[in-house]
Amino acid sequence: MLLDHSDIQTKEVLNWKGFNLLHFAGSACSQKLRIFLNLKEIDWISHHIDLTKNEQFDSWYLGINPRGLVPTLVHNGNVHIESNDIMQYIESVNTDVVLFPNEHINEIIESLEYEDSLHIDLRTLTFRFIVPHKLGKKNLRLLSTGGLSDTSEISYIMKTVTGGFLVQTNDNTVINQKEVKVVSKRKPTDQELEDLYFAFTVAKHVKSNAIVYAKNGATVGIGAGQMNRLDSSRIAARKSEDAATAAGESSPLAVESVVASDAFFPFADGLIAAAEAGVTAIIQPGGSIRDEEVIQAADDAGLAMIFTGLRHFNH
Repeated sequence: MLLDHSDIQTKEVLNWKGFNLLHFAGSACSQKLRIFLNLKEIDWISHHIDLTKNEQFDSWYLGINPRGLVPTLVHNGNVHIESNDIMQYIESVNTDVVLFPNEHINEIIESLEYEDSLHIDLRTLTFRFIVPHKLGKKNLRLLSTGGLSDTSEISYIMKTVTGGFLVQTNDNTVINQKEVKVVSKRKPTDQELEDLYFAFTVAKHVKSNAIVYAKNGATVGIGAGQMNRLDSSRIAARKSEDAATAAGESSPLAVESVVASDAFFPFADGLIAAAEAGVTAIIQPGGSIRDEEVIQAADDAGLAMIFTGLRHFNH
């Protein structure tokens, strides 16, 4: 989309020559334009806009792109926004390297419009059209998978062991918040519940005796890969101390956080270690023969604890 010069308040860009890309390193939309410009073999000028510092809302940048969106292309004094529109513009003005071959142009435009509606990244388009055309390989083969599997369906994974194999269901389930059970005397607060669900989701992807401390929607300590949950709890607590030191905080970040475990606590020691680190609430699957002992330890420490009935720990 080409902006009218009357919409541009940062007038200095009207004098910029060549291809100037205002982008952020961690932006997928910025990345695809960087890839596109490089594939087109275009010399372009980089202007980094740090989204972590909210530089897209600075008056200087808003004077270029009033929407405050990244990326933006300034080419010979003209300002273009919307990454897919920018790609089409670049293709139209630079024909030295053709990335949108005529025989596929309708499919490409359709794919770009579809991407706009779903915010898909450029990889599918790149490998379906651009890379084969760029490489010019007539014998290039692309495999069609028929789409991704439905993660809500029950599936199985198999691992070999000496003399046989182990088959178990894949870890593709999510918490049903209506089915969780508060097992402690104290109920978790709304903020604790929000952090508990978040921490348990993270624990799903950490794996192997995973212990995750979280507070205000962010992890503050993660421990995993140990032979027992006690060591994982201690590692997560130590990481929260290190993070606090690095941030100049006076107390460990685990203080007043919540903790998630990817499987039940077989003993109370891991829970006690978390309590000593300063957590206020715990989420775990439950199901241990020592659940009563663990629940009692939580009550003794004044912790709120919920059981999900769902574990993320596979063998």
